[in-house]
Amino acid sequence: MSTISQPWGGGWFAASPDGSRLAFPTPFIAANGTMPPAGISVVDVRTGHATSFVADRPGSARDFSWSADGHHLAFQFNDQGSGKPADTSGLWLLDITGPGGDLLAHARRFTAWKVGGNGYASPVLSAEGQRIYAIDAQQRDDGTPVTRVVELDAATGKQQRILFEQPYVNRGNTIWAFVEMALDPSSRLLMVVDGAGGAYRIDIATAHATRIPFPRGAAPNSIAW
Repeated sequence: MSTISQPWGGGWFAASPDGSRLAFPTPFIAANGTMPPAGISVVDVRTGHATSFVADRPGSARDFSWSADGHHLAFQFNDQGSGKPADTSGLWLLDITGPGGDLLAHARRFTAWKVGGNGYASPVLSAEGQRIYAIDAQQRDDGTPVTRVVELDAATGKQQRILFEQPYVNRGNTIWAFVEMALDPSSRLLMVVDGAGGAYRIDIATAHATRIPFPRGAAPNSIAW
């Protein structure tokens, strides 16, 4: 086991489909104690060489998801650049085939955060790169707050389908009833960890969800296929 770099930002890193690269948020030193600009580093696991992308404004980049061909990386950007001409928060798709450089110039935003919203949770890029699955805080027609797994068009950012939902239960920490989600390698199934000690396997084609119980008292909070 060897250290290839010093990542930052908790568990927000993602391995490429072939396992040859790791993407993670990168801290960059800013003057006078100000918040540093957001950055993403992509590291070659074999050589340790890092390709860095840095935004022109402070903020954070997180929730990374690779395309199947390893050419693009979906991520969530939180814009905290006061005084900039526009708020660029939202879900972005980064082209990582180049030598690095300006983060937002090499990426395309496909959906912005809703006014007054808190973004999505755990966005996942489909294998063919045409859809995004994400957890979102929404409301039913009668005003009941719910947490949903939704399917977004990666080209337009428009919501296509609701795949799963649970009533929102305020547990004092987030606006979502669940925040962890993973896509299986075939891009046919999603797994979602709820906030009550269980998980759900969602068939993407049919939107059918099957609960996967855990032993009593267990509280899973990290999942992977």
